[in-house]
Amino acid sequence: MTSKAEIVNLFRVLRDRQQSSDLIAMLRATPFAREEWKEAYLPSEDAVESARRLIVRSFVGFGSDGWRVDLSTGFRANSNHSGTTPAQDWANYPDVLPLAIERLHGVAIEHKDAVECMLQHDAPDTLH
Repeated sequence: MTSKAEIVNLFRVLRDRQQSSDLIAMLRATPFAREEWKEAYLPSEDAVESARRLIVRSFVGFGSDGWRVDLSTGFRANSNHSGTTPAQDWANYPDVLPLAIERLHGVAIEHKDAVECMLQHDAPDTLH
């Protein structure tokens, strides 16, 4: 599955009540571990597992390139800052996922040239 197809797959999993529930249960059972992060770069034929791996890459890795399977972002094991650690934030992630699903209701997701997209959707009350 290509990286872009994985993103579409994630949203398909999230909109299916049973698959969404399975995904949240799998995320709860996924430790914040370097081995999980490494395995998340391997392909999976299972839709829910593919979605879980995309989330692991995105959350457990550095930066915003976790969606890419062709680029390793590095494991985010940083625990020497004040506040919560990435591992603590990961423990709360499954409980927050339903809020993210709710937030995306009514949101259009485009995949095209940024300038073309901005011109198409531009209005006085639009924030880009």
